[in-house]
Amino acid sequence: MTVQRDSRVTCYMCDAPAEGLEHAPPRCLFPKGRANLIQVPACAQHNQAKSRDDEYLACFLALNAEGSAVADSLFEGSRIRSMRRRDAALGKRVFSHARPVSTVSGHLTLAVSYEVERISHVVGCAARALYFHQTKNKWLHACTVVCPRMQLDSVAIEEFRRSAQMLGMIDALHNQGDSNGKVYGDHPDVVWYQVVHTRPRHPLIRLNFYGSVDFLVVGRL
Repeated sequence: MTVQRDSRVTCYMCDAPAEGLEHAPPRCLFPKGRANLIQVPACAQHNQAKSRDDEYLACFLALNAEGSAVADSLFEGSRIRSMRRRDAALGKRVFSHARPVSTVSGHLTLAVSYEVERISHVVGCAARALYFHQTKNKWLHACTVVCPRMQLDSVAIEEFRRSAQMLGMIDALHNQGDSNGKVYGDHPDVVWYQVVHTRPRHPLIRLNFYGSVDFLVVGRL
């Protein structure tokens, strides 16, 4: 979607003039027909330029979300099928390093090695957009993206434990009615989020996709 050019309206990610509206998170994660999606002003570099990465995240989430009829319908639906037809390399990249493994119950399945940096980039952009949407301020410094479902393939076990502890802390804030644990999002069956810290140099945002895949995005200097 385009917006009228106005040098006073700049991108949520940088100071370049906005040329369109970026959905936060990407529109491809939502079923067709959903309304009231969050949008923020974006330059071309921080909108259309990452569309293939958005689609890669959609595949990752569809494969990892558990018990979500929405995620299942998206994976089997026309949108992701069209992605695979349009870009056959997408499926190859997702499954190129898949290896057979046995579950605890003895069932054979596939373990997939994902492109963590690619996923982290899209989720990081979504967190910055949501931070802008909530605070009207830009998150211009670096961030670290943590997903427990990717941790065992990407970082040490200790980092996985720390992220699990942080998720537990945020859940406790929510259960206590603390404002830092408040849940936002008009489509919680797709995504809900919590803005835990809004400090300019150290924001902390949690995103939950399809009720089962959590990400923590933490600001760093």
